[in-house]
Amino acid sequence: MVKKIKIDPGHGGKDPGGIANGLQEKNIVLDISKEMKRYLDEDYTDHKTTLTRFTDVFIELSERANIANRTNADVFISIHVNAGEGTGYESYIYTKASANSVKLQTLVNAEALETAKKYGLRAHGDDKKRGNLAVVRETAMPGILTEIAFIDSEDAELLKNKDFIKDMAAAYARGVAKYLDLPVKKMPVPMEESKVVERDINKVSDWAKSSWDEATSNGYFDGSRPRASITREESAIVVNRLRRNFLKLITENSDDIKVLEARLHEIEKENQE
Repeated sequence: MVKKIKIDPGHGGKDPGGIANGLQEKNIVLDISKEMKRYLDEDYTDHKTTLTRFTDVFIELSERANIANRTNADVFISIHVNAGEGTGYESYIYTKASANSVKLQTLVNAEALETAKKYGLRAHGDDKKRGNLAVVRETAMPGILTEIAFIDSEDAELLKNKDFIKDMAAAYARGVAKYLDLPVKKMPVPMEESKVVERDINKVSDWAKSSWDEATSNGYFDGSRPRASITREESAIVVNRLRRNFLKLITENSDDIKVLEARLHEIEKENQE
């Protein structure tokens, strides 16, 4: 069954959200949301992920919840950036959250904090906050609101880091995917490149040396390129040498050789029919 994921980039349009250090919250959260959708689409199956806004437009808080409710989303995540000169990551679920919302927050927080730690960012106080926030109060499905970092503190340097943005978006995606138990896409296994074995065609193999020496001394080969592949025309030369020697072996009489050769031609013709 296809799971529906609704991602909500906070603010937008006339509402820029937090502004500081040359950054606007509405732009950052839209980038995170798009990156999160891309990660989900590329790495997981059995889901349909959409955003409440794809461009810089303003949407009322209640309408954001209504959008998720109308589409019967299975999970709702609202993406925000914090302000207030603090530092760290935090998230919120509704004050009277369901057990599923608690589970969603736990899984998303685990992924987000593990990723944030790589950048020296930790939780801002209690990482399992609750609040009477409209977007998590009015949505009918399990929902969470995340605050990735503070726009008006030293955290701003992280918010300017594209790798941090991508990694945190991927962390959010993994948390949601774990909550919904989404199947991971099977990646094609690259075929192992054929190993080219180089060999010296001018050096006879130990196991064939005595036979090669005998064949060359008997005039069937000229002694060169013992490990080279033999062509059909080269095979024809060897066969004809054997053929002539066989006839000579039977009789010393040239007339008899001609008779035997004629008879051999007949036998060969019979074998072809």
